[in-house]
Amino acid sequence: MLRLPLSEQDISNLFGRKKEKKKELEKILGTKMVIEDGYVLATSKKYSDYELSQVFDAIILGFKPRLAVLLLDPLYVFMKIDVKALVRRSRLRQIMARLIGTEGKTIRKIEETSECYVVVHNHYIGLIGKSENVNIAIEAINMLVQGKAFASVYRRIEQARKKLNYERIEDM
Repeated sequence: MLRLPLSEQDISNLFGRKKEKKKELEKILGTKMVIEDGYVLATSKKYSDYELSQVFDAIILGFKPRLAVLLLDPLYVFMKIDVKALVRRSRLRQIMARLIGTEGKTIRKIEETSECYVVVHNHYIGLIGKSENVNIAIEAINMLVQGKAFASVYRRIEQARKKLNYERIEDM
């Protein structure tokens, strides 16, 4: 049985306003979820506690349940980056704005090029994708945090993706 201590906000993110996410998750995961004294209790005969906690963490961060359940496939990984831990507090807003870009352009470009799903919530960035694709996205995020030019970041992730696709073709 999985026993997760969660804040009221996290429980709200996990269950949804009218508990629509809870119902969807219980159906998809074949699990029963209950709130008890600030903990979410979940049991599943199909999935391990670790798999459930990964799915729940992704949903709490802001992923839709249909994307979060991709984590049940062993090919997919979930990465949560705390940007606050990477930069000085005085630069956090500036760096987050740089990562998101005008009208979300930068984060969308990273998402499309790396073939990952990306969510930004507060000072966290969540990634779901195949491990090699997530590594491409992490590299792009690190380059942007370091202040590299957008053009060089985009060029680098395009090159990494082409190399990855080339290696996949060679493996066939």
